[in-house]
Amino acid sequence: MALNMFFKKVVTPEESEECFRWFDEHMDRLPASLTIEAMDMKNLPTTVQRLLVSLRNHLGGNPTYNGLFAVLQLIRSKLIEQGIDS
Repeated sequence: MALNMFFKKVVTPEESEECFRWFDEHMDRLPASLTIEAMDMKNLPTTVQRLLVSLRNHLGGNPTYNGLFAVLQLIRSKLIEQGIDS
């Protein structure tokens, strides 16, 4: 099983805002579902929207949510690999 290499103990506001902006710009191009290792996201747009709401409300200065932010970054990485950024 591949490890999520995106986890960091400290996430800067610039990093989080850049990631959030990427999803805002690509939301209409997300596939209906996505599977990464053991994560099977049947409704990816809804999953991403919920992650964004939660992280925008709680990430700033709260390291409890850094793991969830790493999942969002992993999703973005896989989508870019699949060519969604093209």
